[in-house]
Amino acid sequence: MPAILNAANEIAVASFLDGHIRFTAIPDVIKHAMDTVENLKATDIEAVLEADRLSRHAAESFIATLV
Repeated sequence: MPAILNAANEIAVASFLDGHIRFTAIPDVIKHAMDTVENLKATDIEAVLEADRLSRHAAESFIATLV
């Protein structure tokens, strides 16, 4: 879950800084990623990187619906 949270946060903050979303939308983006990306055990680095990738995609897709 930390990889999911971190990746979604990075995407949300970057989107805010670029002027694409409101500051108050950052938690919504993170929540969406945490609710939609499956929380799997971090058994190796590949699993963590996959969680990161899926979370970034979920965050970007959600932001696209806000813009």
